[in-house]
Amino acid sequence: MKYLSFIPSTTIEYNIPNVPLYDHLKSSAIFASSLYSYHEDDLDIEKIKDLETKKFLIIAGDFFGIQKFIFDDVPAKKASKTLRGKSAFIQILTKLISFYIVEKLNLSYLNIVSTAAGKFEIVGCIKDVEKLKQIQKELDEFFLEFSFGEYGVGISYIEASGEDFQSKNYAKLREQLSLKVEEKKYKKFDLQNINAVFDVEIKDNLCGYCNKRFSESEDKPCKFCDIFIKIGEKLAKSDFLRVSKTKQKDDDLKIFNYFIGFDDRVTEQTLAIFDISKDEEFKNFAKWELKSYVALNEDEEIATFKELAKKSFGEFENGKRVSGIEAMMTLKADVDGMGDLLKKEKSGVPLFSSYAKFNFFSRLIDYFFSVNVPKMMREKYPNSYTIFAGGDDLYLVGAWHEILDLSRDIRVEFGKFSKECLTISMGLILTKPNKPIKFISDIAEESLEKSKHFERKNKKSKDAITVFEESIGFEEFLDSENLVYLIGELERVDKDIFKLNTSFIYTMIDFCNMSKNIDEKIENTMWKSKFRYFTYRNVFEKIKDNQTDEIESFLNLLQMMIDKHPKATKIALFEFVYKRRESS
Repeated sequence: MKYLSFIPSTTIEYNIPNVPLYDHLKSSAIFASSLYSYHEDDLDIEKIKDLETKKFLIIAGDFFGIQKFIFDDVPAKKASKTLRGKSAFIQILTKLISFYIVEKLNLSYLNIVSTAAGKFEIVGCIKDVEKLKQIQKELDEFFLEFSFGEYGVGISYIEASGEDFQSKNYAKLREQLSLKVEEKKYKKFDLQNINAVFDVEIKDNLCGYCNKRFSESEDKPCKFCDIFIKIGEKLAKSDFLRVSKTKQKDDDLKIFNYFIGFDDRVTEQTLAIFDISKDEEFKNFAKWELKSYVALNEDEEIATFKELAKKSFGEFENGKRVSGIEAMMTLKADVDGMGDLLKKEKSGVPLFSSYAKFNFFSRLIDYFFSVNVPKMMREKYPNSYTIFAGGDDLYLVGAWHEILDLSRDIRVEFGKFSKECLTISMGLILTKPNKPIKFISDIAEESLEKSKHFERKNKKSKDAITVFEESIGFEEFLDSENLVYLIGELERVDKDIFKLNTSFIYTMIDFCNMSKNIDEKIENTMWKSKFRYFTYRNVFEKIKDNQTDEIESFLNLLQMMIDKHPKATKIALFEFVYKRRESS
């Protein structure tokens, strides 16, 4: 992967080299392993070459209820201890389940195509259907104990022939698999054939982290929440994750049928050891982009959300905040139109016409979110925290001004990464750190949905950001030359000429609302005259004569921005006032 990901698999002149040698070789190994499993009793060369017979099984696993699992019943004061661990638990569990499946099906670990964002994909042979049904039953039993059936992993599969993987048919094959996965979501547990009655021993104390399972005391986590907490803590400090079939050290954690440890100890029972360090070199270990960035406090412990909020922009005197609000911001984002992209064609040929090409594309999208974004956070935005980063999704929290700036950088870098062939939508919300995490998650999702449904005059939707309850296209949000100048002028005027108090800023925000909604109310057309009247009464009458020209120039700029870019100006005004609001 390290050395062959950017070497083309072919150099034939008429063939555009868009499949790396690594993905070509891995795909070849996957099909070879699956074909051997199918033909191992009769290795007749002509039968192996047969492309019409359905020999393959594409297996897809999907962790359902991810949002609910991560965010439900998490107390705000304990959120930073558990959220990252719960998110990583999903990634670890899906990889372990994929390990278990290939072992049970006597396949190579190479048959695991991908594990990301609570999903995995494996290619096997058609003889394994009954084994898969048994594995699904085992998973159901595990999740009934673990979550009382609230969450689970569904295994879907479709049969395929060699012809189905050819360029003219592959897009249809992926569509069939997607439909199977969706269908499985409505059949999460086989309730007719399992014991769905829970035998629960009533005890005094509910776990203070999940409020569902019992623990020794309210302050101590239950056995599962304890796993989440320990994973979160160890991810922040460890460089390697070990997977074994037996317990290797006293602090190893048991997940499903495996034990995981955070060290580089290798024994006969070690199945795999993954480099999860921040180091970009592979160190001769399998690389796994599991270790997203999480801010640490002065004690080298995971920073609480309250500690992150305290790092928000502000001015201090004698160690005490005198201006700037103390708050955190939540960012939720995902890539626009991924489903539609997979159906696109170019000159009559599907865009993703080969198995290797699709896998390469999926791997790079996941790499951007799981590696590039945490690297940006680590280098430029230290007071931030990754809840989830992988697949085509992103969920971050942190000091509000850092997350706001980070949102701009992510969109710019994603545009470079995809050459603007793909876009991303985001929802940002500003809250106090003591708000319930479920509430924060819900309104962040609502904010993202507003961006997903944002429409411009040219009808191009999505590629938008919603922040301070205002939705705006990224092309306007990032066209910042005038906005940067405006913010600079706001700061200069406020400091040297005239104090721009909160009342002044919020009146300007009202004018922004009127300007952007002129078509809705006839009274909104009067905003310019109201602007002039307000500024004359509240600004010009209170300044010195030698400052009139400067103020006139500043107000002309402000009026022009409200007229041409009311949404962007409104966002800039909110950013300005929150950075300078006097601390109570």
